[in-house]
Amino acid sequence: MSKGINKNTHKLSGVYEIRNTLNNKRYIGSSINIYRRWRDHKRMLNLSVHPNKHLQSAWNKYGEKHFVFKILETCEPIKDTILFLEQKYLDLKPEYNNSPTAGSNLGWKPTEEFRAKCRERMKGKMNIPKEIVKLGIHKATEVKKKPVLQYTKDGNFIAEYSSQKEAALLVFGNERYHKSISGCCRGDRKEAKGYIWRYKTDNYPNKIKLCLADRYKNNKKAVYQIDPATEEIIAEYSSTKEAAMQFSKSTYSSISLCCNGKYKTAFGFKWKYKNYDNKIDINQNSDS
Repeated sequence: MSKGINKNTHKLSGVYEIRNTLNNKRYIGSSINIYRRWRDHKRMLNLSVHPNKHLQSAWNKYGEKHFVFKILETCEPIKDTILFLEQKYLDLKPEYNNSPTAGSNLGWKPTEEFRAKCRERMKGKMNIPKEIVKLGIHKATEVKKKPVLQYTKDGNFIAEYSSQKEAALLVFGNERYHKSISGCCRGDRKEAKGYIWRYKTDNYPNKIKLCLADRYKNNKKAVYQIDPATEEIIAEYSSTKEAAMQFSKSTYSSISLCCNGKYKTAFGFKWKYKNYDNKIDINQNSDS
């Protein structure tokens, strides 16, 4: 489609052509910003809303691949200079131009009718249900509101709100916290501001069971330190981090890997999460 058009030409002013490579018919135009005008032409032609019916008809018939956009001449961004150059090329009678007089492209502004046509065309480009399109942008936003339920960390129901924003405003005093509530409802985070949040649905209980709430409690897991020779438990720690601190280590990932069966030992010992199976697999992979 483009020839001589790139990001380095975005400040160029002058005259350009859109040429049909099959029959060499041309459209001549001018602009104080050729790069931007090229983007506008291409967008309107692909939406079938270009104000030049001759060019639009040819574009639809032959396809984008058979047209090139080329800069014919550049100049200073001075109106009279640009119009003088455009008229020079218009005198060659390009086939797709509506007017033989320069100036029709320099300051063209879309009419309200043209804007409405563009909006109508864009509806077909967006995956929005028809009933929402009919409602309009403001009302469509209201359709997206979902009631949310507020729970304690133990899973006890507290209150119901018509939307995340309402919950954020009433509970935290500021609507800006609605994103945190949304993240919790989607499962992206465990809690928001000390509470568990869920979208209200037909199949979702009005109260979270404790077994579900337990998933959002402290992730710390108690671990056992085990003698690799006797398989006897030597000590118990509240977490892998606490266990690593006994060896003056700041990193505890090796203990976690050992508990998960990735390593055979860590710091010279076997490790197992509490509530483990009493039989320890001695064929675990060893760390290096």
